[in-house]
Amino acid sequence: MLNTASGFYTGSDPLHAAGKRTIETIRALAGTADYTPTTTYPNGSFGDSLQTVAQMIKLNVGLRVATVDFGGWDHHESEGVNDTWGPFYQLSAALSQGLNAFYNDLAAFQSKITVVVMSEFGRRLGKNLSNGTDHGHGNVMLVLGGQVNGGKLYGAWPGLQDENLDQHEDLKITTDFRKVLSEIVVRQLGNGQIGTVFPGITPQIYSSANRLGIVNGTDLPVDYTSALNPVYIPIARR
Repeated sequence: MLNTASGFYTGSDPLHAAGKRTIETIRALAGTADYTPTTTYPNGSFGDSLQTVAQMIKLNVGLRVATVDFGGWDHHESEGVNDTWGPFYQLSAALSQGLNAFYNDLAAFQSKITVVVMSEFGRRLGKNLSNGTDHGHGNVMLVLGGQVNGGKLYGAWPGLQDENLDQHEDLKITTDFRKVLSEIVVRQLGNGQIGTVFPGITPQIYSSANRLGIVNGTDLPVDYTSALNPVYIPIARR
């Protein structure tokens, strides 16, 4: 079937080139069912997704960026350190095991990969009546990789004193997430088109002069203009 399909993409125009790459990728993936990782991934969709990404990297299919979703963190109960059966403990264990398996499975590629762990919001500092925490404000990002200058905390730590909290309840946000990701995009992906990746970003958020120094790499000229041309489609309401 693939041989037949490849006959439709013999030209040199962008459509044919994309078709050829797709068929080549399908052929490369044909043998992944027999893939045996060098480490043991946790059971579940999170571990399966990480293993799939590791396979793609090892197959050298040209993968540059991949995202893996790990849901279930919006819990409001049983977050105590002794609640080993609770959702926070179980999810944290799976996250730790998954990242450990992924990183060690790619031992030969560690100098080329950068893993970022992030969420859209944090949790309250104080517990609720169910021994859990409700929606908060500030959060933390984790960065892992062979080119990461790890073992330290980056950004400003506001402290937990009442006067330093957001609305006297939450950890304040002190670092724009785009500052972290922009440094990785520039220094690891070699892409200075930050305005296209993050429309609206300014030099105050990220520049080679104010970067955090989280990852090694080469600083490139940064273009803050966006190459995206939004299309506005009027919608008639009845």
